[in-house]
Amino acid sequence: MEFVTEQGKQPHHEECSTLILPALSIGNVGQLAVDLLVSSMKAERIGYLDDPFVLPCVGNDAYGPIPDGDLALPLEAYELSSSCLNLLQQRSPVVKGRTVEFAKNLANFAAASGKEHVVLLSSLDFGKWQKIDMSSGLQIHYLSSINPDGRDDHCEQLGWKRLQEYNPAQRCWKYLSTLAEGNTMLESNLPFEDELEDEDYYPSLPFAAIFSCLKAKGLKVTCLLCYCSEGDNIQDAFQLAEAACRLLGLNPCTFPGKCLLSQGLYQIYSFTLSAELTQSTEILSAFSGILVASVFSQEFFLLHFHSADHVGLEGHYHWLLQLIVLVSLLSALAVMFQPTSLSAVLVLSVSVVFQGCWFMNMGFMLWSPQFVPRGCIMQSAESGGDSMHGAVTCFSHEADMRARALANLQFSWILSGIMIFTGFTCLKFAGKRTPRPPSIEYEQLQIRGSDVPITMDSFKQADP
Repeated sequence: MEFVTEQGKQPHHEECSTLILPALSIGNVGQLAVDLLVSSMKAERIGYLDDPFVLPCVGNDAYGPIPDGDLALPLEAYELSSSCLNLLQQRSPVVKGRTVEFAKNLANFAAASGKEHVVLLSSLDFGKWQKIDMSSGLQIHYLSSINPDGRDDHCEQLGWKRLQEYNPAQRCWKYLSTLAEGNTMLESNLPFEDELEDEDYYPSLPFAAIFSCLKAKGLKVTCLLCYCSEGDNIQDAFQLAEAACRLLGLNPCTFPGKCLLSQGLYQIYSFTLSAELTQSTEILSAFSGILVASVFSQEFFLLHFHSADHVGLEGHYHWLLQLIVLVSLLSALAVMFQPTSLSAVLVLSVSVVFQGCWFMNMGFMLWSPQFVPRGCIMQSAESGGDSMHGAVTCFSHEADMRARALANLQFSWILSGIMIFTGFTCLKFAGKRTPRPPSIEYEQLQIRGSDVPITMDSFKQADP
């Protein structure tokens, strides 16, 4: 395997001791996760790898919004010097029957470039999952080279489960270890490809060969795995990429939309607090009104793009939230131009309260397993972290439509409850209002800018 440095770049292999790379498997989740890490962390491409066992391919720029002719090749190396991290993206499959040779070349390259820890991202066929436990949603499974049985205390603390099917004494796992250590003697009792049993499925995958070869080189290897099926695996890629960030102590807020929403909410709360402390009587006029409108416009803008990667039931909840924020924005603009309008102020107040209630409702319905609608499950829930990204997946179209209908009912119920409370409060205060008597006092006539007193020099009696 030969490394070719990109023109004008200076790699720092010795300083970057950690390597993240995918292993091709069902759904290409590992490759999607690496793409997500590269694009969100703005990693710099430093070169390419050339290996005879990887099928050649070429494509246009993989990350630019507009293709500019920057070619993408089968094996690309990226660097994030601020985190002492290298990433390797594989865009082409390995030649059939040459997986072990490719894994050996990859292990030799990792060892020669000074890598100490390799994080391997891959996926497993959901149909092969024997002991399914969906009590906490879909989980991350791991396999580590620290202990002979594949266990890692740090991964256990993060709430992940060791790959139960890993057995170093099993014939195929043992055979991989033998090949990785340089022993080319074939065992006569190994099955043919069409004779593989269920226990032979996992060691037959590319991640197993790469894991065994890296382990044979004395490197620390952590495989992060998730079960999935063919189809839209974007959420699985987010789950796997976030798991890699948690493992390495990186900030998952670099993902698009992770921390954007909190910025707009922080501005709203800060503005409200300052208004209460200063006791301003013209809070929504002039500059203050512009500030409120800008806060809601930013919130709507961030929510719109934050919701771009949310599909299904969660996407529907986010769409309804955008409607509430849009009403808040329009009412804030109305109050800015008509500060004495009771209707505009009332709509603004109701919409802000509605936002808070809807946020709490989303928290219960999307991130609490006991409140997930029937026929749906949480797609991502991890108990070991302080930040959690969740989504709900429904098993059938009928279950999805039923869950969306429930969300619409909750929207109507919450809005009705707020309107009933608002109407009752208005009637209560209106009943206690004391009518103002008509004023009989004289008032000085004024002209805007300066007071002009009105003098009367003489009186003239009118003839009847």
